[in-house]
Amino acid sequence: MPRFIHPERNYYLSTSCKVLYTTLTKQAGLQELSNVQFARALLFDALRGHRREHYMFVRNPYDRVVSCFADKFRRSPPQRTPDTGWQTCQVLAFPFLGLSEQDDFEQIRERLLQTTFIEFVRMLPAIYREEPHFYPQHFMLHPRLKKRIAGPRIRLKKWYRIETELKDAARDLGLDLSIRTQKSDHGHADEYYDSESRAIVNGIYQRDFDFGYPMSTAESTA
Repeated sequence: MPRFIHPERNYYLSTSCKVLYTTLTKQAGLQELSNVQFARALLFDALRGHRREHYMFVRNPYDRVVSCFADKFRRSPPQRTPDTGWQTCQVLAFPFLGLSEQDDFEQIRERLLQTTFIEFVRMLPAIYREEPHFYPQHFMLHPRLKKRIAGPRIRLKKWYRIETELKDAARDLGLDLSIRTQKSDHGHADEYYDSESRAIVNGIYQRDFDFGYPMSTAESTA
C-alpha cells in the first residue's frame, strides 16, 4: 500500500491503492516510500526517539471493492497488450475463471471482461491477502517488512474519509488535493450488491467499517 513522508511538515501519510495515489505523487512536499523503507523508517524513528505524526486516507469499503472490480475487469483489459502482460491482481483471478497464463491473450481479455461482480467478490476470500489492491485498509496500520512479516504497528494520529473530509485533510496536511486525475465512472456502489456479495465484503473488510462507515446487510439501498 502506498506510503509517503513529508519531511518538512514531519509526518507520514498512508493510503490504499487507487485512493488519491496519483494526486499524492504530484505533491511537491511528499516523498513516496516502499513498504520496506517505511517500516525501516518507523524503526529508526523509534530508536532515535523521534516522533512523526501519521495520517491515513480511507474509503468506503463497498465503493472500494466496486472501484477495484471496475478498474481490473472493465477498464484495464482493453488497454493490456502482450507486451504489458496482465496485472498480478488479474492473474490471481485466472484459476477461478478457468484460465491460465498460457491461454490465448484475446481469450483471456474476453473472459476478464465477461467476469461479473459476484464472480469477482466470490474470489476475494482466497486472494485478498495476496495483492495490495485487495488488502483491507486496516492492513495499513501494520506495515510489512516482507509479505508475511509485519513491522511495528502504527500509532495513527488521524484518518480522513475521502468522501467527506478532503478539505480538512488539505488544510491540515498542507496539500493541494484539487489535483484529481482519476474519477470513478462505475455508478453507485449499491447497484452492484446483493445479499451474498455484501456478506462476503462485510466479512473480509469488517474492520474497515470501523473508520466510520455503516455496514449494511440489505441487498440494495438504491
